Amino acid sequence: MQSAPGQNLIRRCQCCLKAAWKLVIPISVVGLTILTINECTPRALSIGLPAALAYPPPPRGSEGAANGTAEEREWWQEALCQSGADGVEAQMIRLPMLARDIEPDRRDYNIYLAETGCNPRPLFRVWCSVESASCAPSPALRSYAQQNPGAKVWFLVTSPTLDDSDRLVARLRAHYGNLRVVGVDLDRLFAGTPVEQIFTSGNWTRETRWPANNLSNLLRNVLLWQWGGFNSDTDCLCVRSIENLRNVIAYDEKQRVVNNAVMHFDARHDYVGAMMEYHRLNFKTNVWHTNGPGTATATAMRLCETRNLNELLHRKCPALTLLPLKKLQFYRFDAWKRYFEPRAESDFLKKHREVYVLHLYNKLSEKEPVRVGSSSIYDSTARRVCPVTYAAAGSRSDFF
Repeated sequence: MQSAPGQNLIRRCQCCLKAAWKLVIPISVVGLTILTINECTPRALSIGLPAALAYPPPPRGSEGAANGTAEEREWWQEALCQSGADGVEAQMIRLPMLARDIEPDRRDYNIYLAETGCNPRPLFRVWCSVESASCAPSPALRSYAQQNPGAKVWFLVTSPTLDDSDRLVARLRAHYGNLRVVGVDLDRLFAGTPVEQIFTSGNWTRETRWPANNLSNLLRNVLLWQWGGFNSDTDCLCVRSIENLRNVIAYDEKQRVVNNAVMHFDARHDYVGAMMEYHRLNFKTNVWHTNGPGTATATAMRLCETRNLNELLHRKCPALTLLPLKKLQFYRFDAWKRYFEPRAESDFLKKHREVYVLHLYNKLSEKEPVRVGSSSIYDSTARRVCPVTYAAAGSRSDFF
């Protein structure tokens, strides 16, 4: 469900006064009657729960449904998660923990997407991005999961549990055998990396409006460093197979900016190590751009020994390959509205066969309505690359 344009319809908890009662206390001195009405408060709306609130941890590796239960919060979840467990109607599932219960195989072509905002109900747009990364039988245009049948697609969530009340998660996992939906043990994952101290200090959560972005910029490098693979932000749609892309990163040749939202690197790659080292020395808790494209750009300049990165579109750099924005993002951030214009362009994917990934820039577009059937670039692409999610969005809310 979606609650507003571009968002899932989060269940609207209406205070039902299901146990409304009146307590009349006679006061003999003045004959005054005091009426006390106790209204019920929906648990789903409570925020700022005390850190001591704990839930029994699931059995290691469990993926079964747990009605209304959650894991004990990690220290870093206190900075990210804004609500506690839902009421009894929510069907919360518990996930195996990456780096504790399950690990990628470096021999696989791994694709990573991460929900670092600690949202137990990721938006339909996020699920469309994930689905656009696993294994469908259609020989036509397919998604990340569809487009890349030989890859393992890892969707990491930072919420203690995940809401599968509408069974969308179950349907996606049943449909795509190479999709892994997992939690993550961040303490184990960051241990021994150049950015371990940044993470364990907790400074990335303080004096900033962007703790989730800070974590995302740290996490993507650690994932690639540990196991290698392709990182994609959850505001991207994969529209063609990326399994032939190795040691590449998106590049905006107009602004001469390297964008770490979309990149592939082998495990222990020098460029990924250099980005973590740059973070170790220069990480800014309240400047998310510096920690993302700024870090990626500065590191590319140093390793490729150039101040003009456009040179690397014509000459080789042993450290990495820059792929022009049109291949891994298509539109620049200042043209994001084109993705959502109704009836913008028919047969978009057939006309642009050089494109691997569309970047939707959620920071700018998150409130833009995407009505199912609008024939916008997003709508027509989603119909092709995330059919399971597209059907769910259409049946539940009629928009993404």
